[in-house]
Amino acid sequence: MLRGLSSRDANIKYDNLRKLVKYVSNNGDTLPMYFPEILKEISRLLLDSASNVREEAIELISHCVDNLTDIQFKSFFMHLTTFLICMMTHSNTDIKLNSLNLLDKLLHSHPKVMCHCGQILQSLLNMISSLKVTHGEAVKKGFGERRVLVDVMSTTMTSEEWRMKVLARIQLILQSSSTIENANEINTDDKEVHWDNKNPLFLPLYINSGAVPAKLDYSWYNEENAKLTDSNDFKQFVFDLVPLLSSALKGEVSLSSEKSSRFRIMSNSDIKHLNIITQVLFCIGECASQIFGKEGDMSKFCYRLAHYVVYMWLRIDGKAAHQQQNIKL
Repeated sequence: MLRGLSSRDANIKYDNLRKLVKYVSNNGDTLPMYFPEILKEISRLLLDSASNVREEAIELISHCVDNLTDIQFKSFFMHLTTFLICMMTHSNTDIKLNSLNLLDKLLHSHPKVMCHCGQILQSLLNMISSLKVTHGEAVKKGFGERRVLVDVMSTTMTSEEWRMKVLARIQLILQSSSTIENANEINTDDKEVHWDNKNPLFLPLYINSGAVPAKLDYSWYNEENAKLTDSNDFKQFVFDLVPLLSSALKGEVSLSSEKSSRFRIMSNSDIKHLNIITQVLFCIGECASQIFGKEGDMSKFCYRLAHYVVYMWLRIDGKAAHQQQNIKL
């Protein structure tokens, strides 16, 4: 089945992927013996030109990680997130869309591990925006670069729909992070082994059907570095994201020509998108409370964030034109 994944025929690859999904479903207990080999063969299929091959490869990964404990999953964390980020940064929009599906699967199976990956949040940010170099007075004021929304080239969805799909995943990651931190859960994985009474050793992992121990390098992995708790990185992410939320909301909430004296009519999709954006803001506040509450820097962060949010709602209300000068970002 693994050899069949190297075929040039998309149908052969698809059929073998389906067989592997069925095999993993029925033999989950022995998965650690052959998962490294599956991961090695499946990586290139995530970028395959055939959409059904990519989707089935994601389904196979989903079945595999469902059978791994958090400790075992950490052994493959870097490999899987590398594959994921390659998909997220691909020029093909369909592959980018598949990457969101893969992210959903990984978050569902191992939220305690996945939700702390700052690289994924940054990649999601890059999927809807890009850095724009400014000139003139903006440079003098220290705003040499700023993020702007980018459009997606697709015949199946609009740029607004794409942005909301990405923002929904940002919401999931931030929500999972705040929920897990609040729960203060202790990992009771009985398959965790320690050496030198300090560092975790991830076992059992084997290659060649269990005959040879897998030689995986864990030196890159550091529990603290993997967490989204670095205050400076989080600040930068938030202050990059919130202006984009403002721009996205300004473009999303199209006002109906039919207005009463007191109300503006919004479509169902506008309401749904508004809910996603406000939920992202709520999750930012939850995460900030945990990160900066420990450091005593919460007030400064909230003060600056509040200015962003006020300016955001002024834009939506159409008052920013004459009040913008009073808002210091």
